[in-house]
Amino acid sequence: MIIKEKYSGYWIQITSALALGTLLFLGAYHVAEDVVWEGVLRLIAFGLLAGTVLSGLKVMQGKHTIECSTENGELILTYLRKDRVVSRDIFKLGNIETVYTEPNTQFFGTGFFPGDLNIKFMPADSDRPLTLVEVHGRALALTKEDAEHLISYIHEHAPDSTDHKTG
Repeated sequence: MIIKEKYSGYWIQITSALALGTLLFLGAYHVAEDVVWEGVLRLIAFGLLAGTVLSGLKVMQGKHTIECSTENGELILTYLRKDRVVSRDIFKLGNIETVYTEPNTQFFGTGFFPGDLNIKFMPADSDRPLTLVEVHGRALALTKEDAEHLISYIHEHAPDSTDHKTG
């Protein structure tokens, strides 16, 4: 089974708008004659440049694709970016007790886009939930449909797991 990370197609436009804003405020900084306005315009240009770099990195990174498979009682999640394997997680299906979704809260405790979901699970040998779909410590946001497909896939292969919806 293959699912994809929720990824907005607007990142290229956001990066372009931030780069244009950076150039405009940098040009205004060079034209300004008042020292206070020079400082303000320079600060705004720097902030926009930082946003340009961060959103540019998001564009360069692209969308992750997750291949889900089971083998020998294990759930294998292979993360691909631009058709290259970047990470692989292996979970014992017998160790997954409860699987549920919760809202994605990557930015200061609030979801960046409404409807983004993370899949959490409660391992049998732990007292705190873990994120199921994450790459290098970053939880990947999924659409509701993809999250439901993955949860039903887990229930098909790990019948002892239960579904507990929180999000």
